[in-house]
Amino acid sequence: MDIDEHPLALEARALVAEDGLAFLVSRDGDAHRVDFVGPAGAVVWPRFMHGPDPLLALLGAEQRYLAEERGRGTVRGHGYLDKARERVRRWEVSRG
Repeated sequence: MDIDEHPLALEARALVAEDGLAFLVSRDGDAHRVDFVGPAGAVVWPRFMHGPDPLLALLGAEQRYLAEERGRGTVRGHGYLDKARERVRRWEVSRG
């Protein structure tokens, strides 16, 4: 499934859009990186998150954003990508 159509990516994009931000996902060597883009279209937080694929990078960025900017979503001992993987796993299980 294309990241632009994935329901979890759409949810994450809607969350940061509430604050006037958008994710910019791009290839960075053998990984994917996420930059935050502000309302004017300029990158405001470069290299906010890296991940092994576009969806995990984007969901990891969402988890970091929730923890650092909104003060929620943190689980002691779990990294942002670990939490993103678990979110994808639960979504896949819920779909049967």
